[in-house]
Amino acid sequence: MAIERVTTRLTTTRMELANINRKDERLRGCPWKRWGAIGAGIVSAAAAFSYIFYNAEDISKKISALSPSGSIKGSKSTPPENKISAGAYHSLSLKDDGSVWAWGSNYFGQLGNGKTTSSPSATPIMVSGLREVVAINAGDFHSMALLRDGTVRAWGSNHNGELGDLTITNSPTPVMVSGLREVAAISAGGLHSMALLRDGTVRAWGFNYWGQLGNGATTSSPTPITVYGLRQVTAISAGGDHSLALLHDGTVRAWGSNILGQLGNGTTTDSSTPVMVSGLGEVMAISAGCDHSLALLHDGTVKAWGYNFWGQLGNDSTTNSSIPVTVYGLRQVTAISAGCSSSLALIDDGTVWAWGKNINGQLGNGTTTDSSKPIMVSDLGWVTAISAGGSFSLALNTTWSFSILWAWGKNADGQLGNGTTTNSLTPVMAKRLF
Repeated sequence: MAIERVTTRLTTTRMELANINRKDERLRGCPWKRWGAIGAGIVSAAAAFSYIFYNAEDISKKISALSPSGSIKGSKSTPPENKISAGAYHSLSLKDDGSVWAWGSNYFGQLGNGKTTSSPSATPIMVSGLREVVAINAGDFHSMALLRDGTVRAWGSNHNGELGDLTITNSPTPVMVSGLREVAAISAGGLHSMALLRDGTVRAWGFNYWGQLGNGATTSSPTPITVYGLRQVTAISAGGDHSLALLHDGTVRAWGSNILGQLGNGTTTDSSTPVMVSGLGEVMAISAGCDHSLALLHDGTVKAWGYNFWGQLGNDSTTNSSIPVTVYGLRQVTAISAGCSSSLALIDDGTVWAWGKNINGQLGNGTTTDSSKPIMVSDLGWVTAISAGGSFSLALNTTWSFSILWAWGKNADGQLGNGTTTNSLTPVMAKRLF
């Protein structure tokens, strides 16, 4: 389920691939705990939702100048913000050679190595059969990859059609999403998926009980369908059971579940078509978490709305908000990532700040104490990309010569990638990456 840093290659065009997730929460509004949705009686736990976005200025010129990776046409290197994605219980990494690596839970085949096993992998393994990948995204129990030719592959759980291959059959290896071409960005939500096309329209598929596909209905779809009424979209983010889109004019649209105010329109009424988020303009990035949402403004400040039981809105309270509120004390932010019950922000000095739930150490400050205000993640160098997962977090430290992937928080399924299944309250280094 947010995560970018400005790069000299992209100059004013910022692209972001983040994931944002959801972890098991209480209350009836916690959709990932609904047994029927996942099919086999497994409690769905966290949603990872990533988004890719473009700077809103001169969007027509910038889209035409970009390949699906968000890099300048002809460029082969992978922007740091496209290299990592934290799901509910698994993680993904993209290397410069176009290969994808995965680790963590593999119950539904979300690691993409041809196996489905209850035994997780605590170290990265290569996803089978993928080449020329330019972006990745980890959802709750499925994964996505965007190829350089503008097509999309997906693998893992497919109980609700979230792989988009016209079936509801799980796949432990990547399958082609049906009917998609000219895709510029992807986002995997809890049990649904999204794609932004280069013409500025949006497709969605998978679970649709709360209208998160945005087509005016509540019927799930195993094939991509058009989100109603959206044009000139520059970024997307699939949340737990809601979805977000950033338009070229800097405003934000939202649809799907709204029981906790995650659509940000001042109500708690679900919507199966996009509605405008109240009071937002000059937005440059969006991120949808389990039941909360984030927006990064051009002035470097951050807004948040939705569920706030753990302080994930970062406004020094634990009261839900159905309209955007300002995250306390943040300035000069360059990237955001909404996790399940926690949030991350990357500052232009390379530091990372976190807030919300911390029972598994996902805030990375050496404690398990929740925080309703941003606190600095410990022991990180100059970070270039972030991704908040179910109950864990990822950060990429990239220099001109090498990259280091850091991870912290829950690790019961090996999602930190450091060869253990021990939780970590501070960042640890993932093995055999980059």
